[in-house]
Amino acid sequence: MFVAGKLLGKEALGFYSVAMHLASLPVQKVSGILNQVAFPAFSKIQNDSATVKLHVLKSVRILSFLSFPVLWGISSIAPEIVQLLLGPKWEPAILPLQILPMIMPLRMISNFFTVSCGCDWSP
Repeated sequence: MFVAGKLLGKEALGFYSVAMHLASLPVQKVSGILNQVAFPAFSKIQNDSATVKLHVLKSVRILSFLSFPVLWGISSIAPEIVQLLLGPKWEPAILPLQILPMIMPLRMISNFFTVSCGCDWSP
């Protein structure tokens, strides 16, 4: 944010910040629940690396199946979201809101790996 503020200015930083907040809402909601469930679940099976690998792959598939369509859907209807929720004066936030949700599924999956990866991933 500091670098973007220096390069883009206060106004553009505000639009970027609002777009980032809207794009990260689904990630925050899912990650909170996921962290509460994944850490205890993986700690119970941590000694069985084959089972851990199986469940990590299954979890990544489920996260991908849910997060990519939702977040890319937000990206595809960003103009409508901004017009409906924020109004016409926030139109400069449309472009960041179209770009940021495209990378948010990867952020969600990387957050999952930080919770579940307390084991050796080598074959």
